[in-house]
Amino acid sequence: MAQTSNTVAELVEATRRSGDWLDLRSPENDAPDTDGRYLRSLREVATGGAPEPEVIAAVKRARAAGWSWTPIAIVLDSSRDEAIRRFSRAVGHPCTRRAGPPRVTSMPGTGVS
Repeated sequence: MAQTSNTVAELVEATRRSGDWLDLRSPENDAPDTDGRYLRSLREVATGGAPEPEVIAAVKRARAAGWSWTPIAIVLDSSRDEAIRRFSRAVGHPCTRRAGPPRVTSMPGTGVS
């Protein structure tokens, strides 16, 4: 996957959009951080040029507050997959997929293993 370089104007616009998104959040959201303070804090740290350990700590706080990887990625102006690759191991919150049918890894008596 090719890396793209963001211009300052693009980064400013992404920061504004994430702020707008936070302002429009519904208080009925099921995350305990209903006012978005942990995502706002993450945005400030990430856009302020903080060292990586501070960004990791902010991501960890957001995950502990109940935020999924999608809004974290939006605030970081990255994809969900990129946010997971970058932070999941460091913050101790691996990606969890939504519940679905069990994955078949073997079928006894069929020779499929």
